[in-house]
Amino acid sequence: MRIKLIVIITISTIVLFGMASLYGRYQWQLETDRLHAQLTNGRQTINPKTYDSKELEGLPTPVQRFSCCIEGGSTDRHGGQSRSAGTNKYE
Repeated sequence: MRIKLIVIITISTIVLFGMASLYGRYQWQLETDRLHAQLTNGRQTINPKTYDSKELEGLPTPVQRFSCCIEGGSTDRHGGQSRSAGTNKYE
């Protein structure tokens, strides 16, 4: 009788842990899918912008000096490389 009770308790505990594991996996996947949908719905298209020299008006003089390096109507570029020849004078 005592062994039968121990076996029933052991099997019940294993089944309980198995059900808790399945429920946890289901909830984890449900939350992951919800977050993924939230990120996907929050995406916005990025339209290429062009440079206009009027954007530099009102900015400090050191910033306005770089207008000679950018052509009007050119698109914004990020992550590019630049080279410099000669010396730079900082005031």
